[in-house]
Amino acid sequence: MLTRDDCVKVVEELMFPTAKAADPHSVESIGIELENFPYRHTKKGPQPVRLYGPGSTTEALMDITGKLHGTTWQTRKDEDGNEKIYRIDIGGNSFFFEPGGQVEISIRPCESIDEAEQNLQSMQSILAAIKDSHGICFGQRGIDPWIGKGELMNQLRFPRYKALQEYFDAIGPYGQRMMFHTCGLHINLDAGYNENTRVKRIAVSNLLSPFATALFANSPRVEHGEFKSYRSHIWRHTDPLRTGILRSCKRPDKQALVEGYVNFAMQAPLIYIPRLGDRVLPRETTMERWLEAPIGGIGPTIDDVKNHLTLLFPEVRMKGYLEIRSVDAPPASWQMVPLLFYSGILYSETQTEKALQLLESIEVDMNQLLLAASLGLKDDIIRSYATELMTLAIEGLNQLPKGFVEDRHQVLLNVFFIQFTQKQKSFADMDLFFLELL
Repeated sequence: MLTRDDCVKVVEELMFPTAKAADPHSVESIGIELENFPYRHTKKGPQPVRLYGPGSTTEALMDITGKLHGTTWQTRKDEDGNEKIYRIDIGGNSFFFEPGGQVEISIRPCESIDEAEQNLQSMQSILAAIKDSHGICFGQRGIDPWIGKGELMNQLRFPRYKALQEYFDAIGPYGQRMMFHTCGLHINLDAGYNENTRVKRIAVSNLLSPFATALFANSPRVEHGEFKSYRSHIWRHTDPLRTGILRSCKRPDKQALVEGYVNFAMQAPLIYIPRLGDRVLPRETTMERWLEAPIGGIGPTIDDVKNHLTLLFPEVRMKGYLEIRSVDAPPASWQMVPLLFYSGILYSETQTEKALQLLESIEVDMNQLLLAASLGLKDDIIRSYATELMTLAIEGLNQLPKGFVEDRHQVLLNVFFIQFTQKQKSFADMDLFFLELL
């Protein structure tokens, strides 16, 4: 019978992996997951493109990627037993799909910012070829322009996503909006080469969340307020039991961080148990309760715990590395800036320490600040700390080894600071996505 201690071991390995070499001079790696909205220009304006079928995104991707060496396509059976492509691998990088038809570019771990950028641009060149040959455009923005103009349907009719939709539908409208209408940038960074470094990086990456959301907001929407990151607003209201910032990150230690993440996981309702198929579980059915009593005659296994952890959506998800999830999909011309910001703070030990001392002194609850961050830099606390953090990031980037970061990246972050942060603006104030649609 699985116990809570078994779950603690699973979480501890994700947060403090034993396989990581204890070498302070080892190369830090960087990965990127960037989501895009596929759309076509029509007489009615920009319209979303379906994921499957004639004229679809996957049809276009198969056409273009089929001409590239080393491409592999992976399929799964949907609820009707039909094989559907869900992943395309090209040279270690991948295209994935989201329920609303969004296309995610996933970049393998890279040993420098320049390498990550080149890999990202290589995958984006494939999307550019699709635009030229199939008329499908790809927009980088936190929320699509057609939300509220006819609901999209779940296009990934696999058991996992069907269960997700049913779960969120029982809570309210924000779950569907999150699944079908939002795009984010996930920044994947190493947790660190020793326990002390990992403790600080986990803590600081969480505490940075409201400030990064505000700094790089790119989903403006005037609805009950002047939102700059409406994507963040949607996430805040999707399900508070499985989203947000860990509350154990101020004045942290290893035990507190692990226990905080375990408590978060244990108290989150179960959504999808593969061995139970399409069975919809009552919302009060948590992992904690499953440990106490079987469901449908079965008890949880280690694989069930790992599956449950993939259905948690905190601002920083632990996966053996830091999956940072706080940023709207940014405009293409500025897409490296959030990565530079996080690298400058988290990959410089001195800046990580300075950021921790700065942020752990904030008396306001971080999840409350995250709510305010959807309005961009309007909040006085967010604006003040975000400015100071951007300064720390610029200084930290200058401390990183040449070859890991290029001079042009340092210039780019400085230009962003001058043109946006110092003017109390974010990408949302430019609304480049709509300009692109004209």
